[in-house]
Amino acid sequence: MITELIFLTVSAFSTPLLENSTYEQDNTHCRLTINEERHQNDIVLVFSASSEKQHQVHIYHSIPQESPSSGLLTQLSLHQGELLQKNQYIINHALYKVVNNDITIYSTAIGSEQNSAQDFMDSFQRGGYKTQVTIDGIEKKLSFVADHQQALAFYQCAQLASNDYARHTK
Repeated sequence: MITELIFLTVSAFSTPLLENSTYEQDNTHCRLTINEERHQNDIVLVFSASSEKQHQVHIYHSIPQESPSSGLLTQLSLHQGELLQKNQYIINHALYKVVNNDITIYSTAIGSEQNSAQDFMDSFQRGGYKTQVTIDGIEKKLSFVADHQQALAFYQCAQLASNDYARHTK
């Protein structure tokens, strides 16, 4: 009885309770998708890297936005509760997809000005693969935390994609 209880306890604590992120790779295309902590299925942060175009950062959500429109995103990079960095980026809101009368998905993309997406991803990495953001037009502060191993795999793939992209654009 005690052995079974110990096994059950060890099994419960060795299994992650919540899978917050997913990593996908296809040749030199890679994507890290991170669910928002409190709104798991409703808000996701997606990092994309490819040898064919600059890195991209999108947040997909169902919070109604005037579309198309632009605004400002503020990123807070925290480490052990201390503010490391506060960055601001120009963003573009757009209608992504109307699923049905009840479900509409919007995309909020970090603009392509001066490597903004790359800067956002670098700050996310320096902050231990976590960040908080506030977005014009969205009242809630959003928190994203990626699985460490998945984030490492993404950043390794993204570096290779960046190197290939730089060679193709010269």
